[in-house]
Amino acid sequence: ELLKLSDKELYSIVYPASEDKPEHEILYSLFPQMDVQLSRVGVTKLMLWEQYKENYPDGVQYSQFCEHYRRYEKSQQITCVLEHKAGDKMMVDYAGKKLHLTDPQSGEIRPVEFFVAILPCSQYTYAEASFTQQTPDFLHCLSNALQWFEGVPQATVTDNLKPSVNRSSKYDPEINHSMADFATHYDTAVLPTRARKPKDKALVESAVNILYTRVYAPLHDKVFYNLAELNKTIRELVSKHNQQNFQGKSTSRQQQFESMERDTLKPLPLSCFELKKYCLAKVHPSCHVMLG
Repeated sequence: ELLKLSDKELYSIVYPASEDKPEHEILYSLFPQMDVQLSRVGVTKLMLWEQYKENYPDGVQYSQFCEHYRRYEKSQQITCVLEHKAGDKMMVDYAGKKLHLTDPQSGEIRPVEFFVAILPCSQYTYAEASFTQQTPDFLHCLSNALQWFEGVPQATVTDNLKPSVNRSSKYDPEINHSMADFATHYDTAVLPTRARKPKDKALVESAVNILYTRVYAPLHDKVFYNLAELNKTIRELVSKHNQQNFQGKSTSRQQQFESMERDTLKPLPLSCFELKKYCLAKVHPSCHVMLG
């Protein structure tokens, strides 16, 4: 009798097409909205299953719910899986390859740094060129990134750069005065990554590689004489990058930021951050301290 059955009929016996059952059709129709809810802080699959069971008491149990959700994710062939919570973190990094400015008089080429910031949930991206990676330039780029995002995430994930970390540690890194002041001003936490662990901020590492194609390549044949002119062009290219749809999806970074993440960010402070300079001064025998 089995030999008389078609391949499709045999397959239906070994692997029943459970998503074709009426109760599973309802479940699969709810998954797209659940996908969005899972990106919010504190939302788990267990919570979504409990809400589902309240509305559909005869629905599947939790283990089957997770299994069907896994099948749904696999069937979507999504290249951008939103595993990060909205408004939770901002990841920042500098590109390994530099951009260049040209001196209008001598023609000398000066390398400049390329700063990248990303909100992992929506992958909404910001980029800027700066002269150095030193504290004033680094904090200025961070401040500009928050202005671009029009809000402040709960935490900022940085590399173990000297402008942000005095002493790196796997468990208890020491944040420097300037970075601590910045975090206090914007009411955000600073989370330095572990040394030599690029996976701690894999999304911003990936964003840098993408911007090599979408920012660096269009700038190859162009000459820039000042930083403002270069950054204006970079922002135009980054805006285009944010508006381009993800591969295999009908949404863009801009759309996901607007729908998922913008409202979860904390408001910006009324004033911009001002860098303070710290130094140690010696008290002389005359009980005076020389400031200069």
